[in-house]
Amino acid sequence: MQKTRVVGFVFGGDSPESEVSVITMLQMKKFAEMSSWMQAKYFFWDKEGHDFWLIPNGKLAAEIFASGEHKKVSMRVEFGLFGDIFKASGIFRKKVCHVDAVVNCCHGGFGESGELAGLMKCLGIPFSTSNHTALGLSMDKHLFKCAVKTMGIKVPAWVHVTDRDFQTPEVWNSKLEKIKKIGDAWIVKPNDSGSSLGVTVARTEDEIENAVKVAFEFSKSVIIEKLIENKIEFNCGVVGRAGSVVVSEVDQIVSNSEMFSFEDKYIGERGVIEHKKNTTRVCGGAKKCAGMAAAKRLLPAPISDDLKTKIQSTATRVFEGLGLSGIARVDFLFDAESQKLFVGEINAVPGSMGIYFFAGSKFDELMLLKKLVDDAEKEQAECLKVKPEFVPKILKQ
Repeated sequence: MQKTRVVGFVFGGDSPESEVSVITMLQMKKFAEMSSWMQAKYFFWDKEGHDFWLIPNGKLAAEIFASGEHKKVSMRVEFGLFGDIFKASGIFRKKVCHVDAVVNCCHGGFGESGELAGLMKCLGIPFSTSNHTALGLSMDKHLFKCAVKTMGIKVPAWVHVTDRDFQTPEVWNSKLEKIKKIGDAWIVKPNDSGSSLGVTVARTEDEIENAVKVAFEFSKSVIIEKLIENKIEFNCGVVGRAGSVVVSEVDQIVSNSEMFSFEDKYIGERGVIEHKKNTTRVCGGAKKCAGMAAAKRLLPAPISDDLKTKIQSTATRVFEGLGLSGIARVDFLFDAESQKLFVGEINAVPGSMGIYFFAGSKFDELMLLKKLVDDAEKEQAECLKVKPEFVPKILKQ
């Protein structure tokens, strides 16, 4: 008989993407309710006080988080060692429940950059996303590009600019010269933000400076990347851990703009476009709280087997090379003119948890969710086995 496990879903967080995180949680709730092996608990991470709130299952609705009403229907709690959950107020520390593992639904901020993962590791709680080092490397676009480049994988040319660089005229002028050498059109991005927030296309020096100012609203540093004009954007999902990964079908982004914007992902016309035998159709219509799962895409992408294999193998190389676990989405740019494939970014906590990649496949959403929890427990068990035998005797001297 299959053991029932108590799984906590943490969502919200301190980033501008906290509302996107609520959407992801609502989607996970649907699958959790379909599961026969899981009892779910939901923890909202409040970005104002950085408090965790245990939300009753019957009170989970998007509206209460937008209005702040969640505080009236929930309990402020603290995570304790090995999954014990305690009431955060009162003289005595009262245990209210226990979780066997935690699934991370937080996008951006401390939830995606590794701080939450570090907390869970310190507390000995199995956690669905990668360790804090791998998450930090994935979140920092500049460091990610440096790491991927050392693997021999192509990335678009870029220049990294810090706030201090921008405020120092001689340094900024030097950076501008480098920017002009990598292309004649650019895409300016916050260095550690997601969901395309603060991202702008620039074609002149004035536009670069304005775009950099916008990007600095979201991050302390920015990257200015060569814009590939005739690009086709592809995504590929990878789930698992080193040596045991499942790779998704490749999807092709459908967008009329120069980049896949926040509006394309969460606000604009919705619907997954299914491609079969040279025909396309929009699957479903506008869906409230559907997030990335309802963004327009061709799935599977209408591409050659060779290109598909190259995208999937490269996604696996990046995922394992960075030491990631859980689920990630690797974004690709294909230059239709030069026929070159570039890795754009990686998202270690993808919108909608990347469930749309596996819809309709043998590896369905429930299997994905179970693999996240199983792998989190395996990762935690392996961490506990690492006990250095060397004992220093410095203090005994």
